[in-house]
Amino acid sequence: MSSALLFDAVYAVVTAVQELNRSQEIGVKPLSCGSAQIWQHGTSLMNYLRMVELEGLTGHIEFNSKGQRSNYALKILQFTRNGFRQDDLLLSSPEQQVVSSARLLLFLHQDQPVWIRGHSPSRTPRGRHLCFIVEEGREGGIV
Repeated sequence: MSSALLFDAVYAVVTAVQELNRSQEIGVKPLSCGSAQIWQHGTSLMNYLRMVELEGLTGHIEFNSKGQRSNYALKILQFTRNGFRQDDLLLSSPEQQVVSSARLLLFLHQDQPVWIRGHSPSRTPRGRHLCFIVEEGREGGIV
């Protein structure tokens, strides 16, 4: 999964650079990490990154005005006594969905992960799962 996300990240940056280069000539100028000088096209590149919309290995890639990935689908897994169960619900807009389960596992999130013990074919060698636990309730959506 991380290889696919890395591929999509590079693909998005390359797409943004190509669009920037179509609108203005991007000159090559040597910069030093120790210098306070910045690349003159940096702000423009960030704006073009926000406009990127494409289909990558991990699905639809689009960014909001803050530069965060938006309009993507998540597979929801429910943790039960018998292990993980995938719900039929695909969550694409958390504020528009009502989810009946109190605790869900999301495998794509911006916060720090937690480790839980469990049994699954996709478990890590130590028998632990990297996942995010979210709960219903706050602000009318899933938190």
